[in-house]
Amino acid sequence: MSFNRTGTQVTGWLLALSALAGATSAVTAQNTQRVHLGIRTGSNFEYSDASLGAQVTVPLGQHFELYPSADAYFPEEGSRFGFNADLKYRIPTNTAIKFYSGAGLGMIRRAMSHADEHHWGANLIGGLEHRTTWVHPFLETRVMFYDQTSVGLAAGINFTLGHREQ
Repeated sequence: MSFNRTGTQVTGWLLALSALAGATSAVTAQNTQRVHLGIRTGSNFEYSDASLGAQVTVPLGQHFELYPSADAYFPEEGSRFGFNADLKYRIPTNTAIKFYSGAGLGMIRRAMSHADEHHWGANLIGGLEHRTTWVHPFLETRVMFYDQTSVGLAAGINFTLGHREQ
């Protein structure tokens, strides 16, 4: 696979996540809770691959959020792409730094030469996010249970749609 094809896949997923955020913003418009759209970079320690991705955070209640994300990894050969559908629980605190944990399902696709593999599995996530303005930096770790267990670390920025403070 060439980098251009991976770039096209990333662009497609980013557009899909943006559409999801737009479709769900009407649902939470009457709420003080808002949809967030974010970008991230990170690394998977099992494969030693850098990653670039995006996510949407959709409030489902006071402490729970739907959290789909997509990541493109950049291995030395071929391509690797992951998609996750997680449920986050924001741990109640009275500080600007919010902690969260969660779990969900994920898929990772690996393509090399003429081989194309898909692996499905479970995720556990945990992280922290600074929520005082409409821009929210975060740091997150993800443990993925596919055919083998791997751990990833990501950092990024979430943007509150509608630019209201959280």
